[in-house]
Amino acid sequence: MSFVSIQQICQVATSQPQPRSIVPLIIFFGVIPLAFMAYCLKDILPKTYSGNLKKVWIILIIILPMLGPLLYLFIGQDKATR
Repeated sequence: MSFVSIQQICQVATSQPQPRSIVPLIIFFGVIPLAFMAYCLKDILPKTYSGNLKKVWIILIIILPMLGPLLYLFIGQDKATR
């Protein structure tokens, strides 16, 4: 029966590649789009738009989680009737 030393266990443990964290991916693909969506929906709801434009923007923001809010921020905010 042979015994394995702690040094041998540590060498084996450190020689294996460490798994990468998925936290940055969760933040980039989960938290940021949800924050964009929440901000844009909060901005859309009190405003008045002509015709069905408000519904179209809400649908675009929900269906396209990253592109929809960006389009609204650059294009849609100016389309509200004041």
